[in-house]
Amino acid sequence: MLHPLAQELNESLKGTAAEALFSDVGRRIYFPKGIIAQGGEAKKFATVANGTIGTTVINGTPAILPSVQKCAPDMTSRELVAYAPTAGLPEIREAWKEKQIKKNPSLKNKTTSLPAVVPGLTAGLSYIMDLFVDAEKPMLAPDPSWDNYVLIAEARRGAEFHQFPMFRNGSFNIAGLEEAVKKAVDTTARPASPAGNTRQTEAKTVTVESRNLPALYGSANGKTVSGILKVVGGSLLSLFTFFGFLSTAVVRLFTGSSLLSFSVIAILLGFSGGVALLSSGIRTLGMVGRFNTYKRILGQKTYCALDKLARSVGKSAAFVRKELNRMIDDGLFLEGHMDKEGRNLITSDETYRTFER
Repeated sequence: MLHPLAQELNESLKGTAAEALFSDVGRRIYFPKGIIAQGGEAKKFATVANGTIGTTVINGTPAILPSVQKCAPDMTSRELVAYAPTAGLPEIREAWKEKQIKKNPSLKNKTTSLPAVVPGLTAGLSYIMDLFVDAEKPMLAPDPSWDNYVLIAEARRGAEFHQFPMFRNGSFNIAGLEEAVKKAVDTTARPASPAGNTRQTEAKTVTVESRNLPALYGSANGKTVSGILKVVGGSLLSLFTFFGFLSTAVVRLFTGSSLLSFSVIAILLGFSGGVALLSSGIRTLGMVGRFNTYKRILGQKTYCALDKLARSVGKSAAFVRKELNRMIDDGLFLEGHMDKEGRNLITSDETYRTFER
C-alpha cells in the first residue's frame, strides 16, 4: 500500500517521463513531513527558538571551536558547522542551477528542480538507481566503469547490468551504445511466459549472441587433469617411500646392516621426487583455479586492471603479471596481451589495438 504522500507525488507526475521510468522504489518513496520538513520550516519562520534540532548556540550563532574557525576565518560559524538541509544549502543549489543553465542554454526555458547535494558520485548513482532501476528496468553502463556500478545495480537493486565498449576505433562508440540499448530494451520487453518457455527463450538468445563473439579463452581441462595426476601420483609416491623409509630404519636399527644405507638414500630420493610432484600438481591446480577467477572477474569485459586481478586472488601484482604472461604463452588467453606498461590484461585483439593507439 502506497503512503498518501507517495500517491500525491505519483499523481502530480502522471503522464510524465519520470512516472514511466520510476522503479518500484521510485513509486513508493516520498519526503516525510515530519521532523525533517519541520526543521526546514523552523529555520525560515522561527523567530524566538528552534526546537527541531540540537545545536549549541552562543549569542544567536552556532558555537564553534577556535581551532576550527581559524582554518576558515572568512566564513561564519553558521556556514561552517550548522546543520545543512537534507538536499544542501539553497543558495548553493540555486547557484549550481544557474551554472547548469549557463553550460546548457537549452535548459533555460525548461522547468527543472534545484540540484540536490549528495555525499559523492557513488551515492548519487545509488539514489538514481533506487528511483529508476529494478528487476524490470536494467542498468546500462559503458565499459570501463567502476565495480560499484554493477554492485549497486545487481546486488542492491536486483537489476540486470549491461555494458558496451566505450571506445571503438579511437572514438566514442555510438553504434555500440545504440546496439546495447536495443538489446536491453529487447530483453526487458519480452512477453511473460511459463518458466519453461522463458528458459528456452533466454537460452536461444545467449546462443545467438555467443556466435558473434570470438573465442577468447582456451581450455584448462588438460592442465586440470595434469594437476590431479601429479597430486595423486606425488601423494602415493611420497606415502609409499615414507613407509619404506620407516621400515628400512627399523630393520637397520635391529640389524645394523650398512647395506641398507643405499636403500635409505634411494627411498629419500623417491620421497623427495614424490613431494616435488605433489607440489607441482598443487601449483598447477592453483593456477587453474586462478585462471577461472580471472575469467569470472573479467565477465563480458575484454580487459581488466592487473591490480584488481591481483586482489581477487590474494597475490602480488608481480606474481599475477608473470602468471598471466605464462597463461598467454600456454594459450589459455587466445587473444591475450599485456599493455605496454604491464598494468592491464587485454583479452581481445580489437581491444588491444584500441589500447595501443
